[in-house]
Amino acid sequence: MSPHGILFDLDHTLLRGTVLNMEPALRLLRTEYNMQEVSLGTMAEHCSRLQGDLYGRSRESGFELSIRSLCRFLCSEFGYDVQIGPRFERRLFDQIYEVEGLQEGVKEVLDVLAGRKIPCGILSNNIFSGETLAHGLKKHGVASRFRSVFSSSDMGVKKPYPGVFTNAAAGLGVCPSRIWFIGDSFPNDVLGAQSAGMTAIWYNPDGKPLPEPADCPVVEHWREFIHLLPPLR
Repeated sequence: MSPHGILFDLDHTLLRGTVLNMEPALRLLRTEYNMQEVSLGTMAEHCSRLQGDLYGRSRESGFELSIRSLCRFLCSEFGYDVQIGPRFERRLFDQIYEVEGLQEGVKEVLDVLAGRKIPCGILSNNIFSGETLAHGLKKHGVASRFRSVFSSSDMGVKKPYPGVFTNAAAGLGVCPSRIWFIGDSFPNDVLGAQSAGMTAIWYNPDGKPLPEPADCPVVEHWREFIHLLPPLR
């Protein structure tokens, strides 16, 4: 069946080599909110402890903790009540979201989909908002290819919760049953998309064995994804 819309995971699916480096964020917070009496070393210690605690709770519960909340919790430990808006969040993103680039073949896939006029969107488990992620995609020259960019931090809940998939489908303007979803995490992306009634595709560049009794298409390189598309009539 030809898809009426396609949703992509982001990190390790469209993007490669994604790393979050919090040290520049701490420097930015310290300067922006005049926290000069707090040493970077002390901030780093508190941040590391909070990340371990809060993101551990987030993984266990399925609820998302945004970068804004993490920074507010961190600054409050030193007596500062910070209010982080979209503009400052983008500045944090530019400082700490390190990416090697797009996966090989991604641009070619997006060109093919644009030529077929198939709307595309992104659904990511991410501490940054969808608006900020869209800002980041501009650096790679593909932001215009996506009608919508959704993040778990916008909704407060992570994949594989089915509701985040149906919400992204609504944002794309396509019924879930006519959407293909592709991502690298089998439990979060494949099983989550299937639970929402989407056609799931596993992006599996490492060639891991397909868990049994799972049944879904698998691609190890983006050129294989193009071959999954039905031929044009």
